[in-house]
Amino acid sequence: MSNAHYPSSRHDRPHARLYDHDLNHAAWRDLSGAEFKLIGYLLAQYRELKPNSFPVGARRVAAMLRVSEATAKKAVDALIEKGHLREERRGQSIGRVATRERVVSLTRYDTETVKGDPKLPIKLWKQRNADAPELAN
Repeated sequence: MSNAHYPSSRHDRPHARLYDHDLNHAAWRDLSGAEFKLIGYLLAQYRELKPNSFPVGARRVAAMLRVSEATAKKAVDALIEKGHLREERRGQSIGRVATRERVVSLTRYDTETVKGDPKLPIKLWKQRNADAPELAN
């Protein structure tokens, strides 16, 4: 379990903020259970003073979500495609073990090279569904 920044404070435990107006949009409602669990976990792990990068190798995510490695990989791929995550480093099958895992960042927060956009998943959803105006919120 993660520790608070200020040990004497109980209100600073790692947590995720999921807002009602975001969750009611189809860009969030269309997430599978594994995708929703993974994005919730990564949002809870984000800390402002630490790098916005998370290793999401298939084995690590599968153990965390208690799903198969294929399902874990699909969940990560879907979150990247839907705009919730940005791929920072591609995974590979050769090389040092520490550099093999794929690394992603949360698109809603800034990285060293890219400004964050909390509305990116909704913008991408609207672009994909532009031909069906009755679906757009």
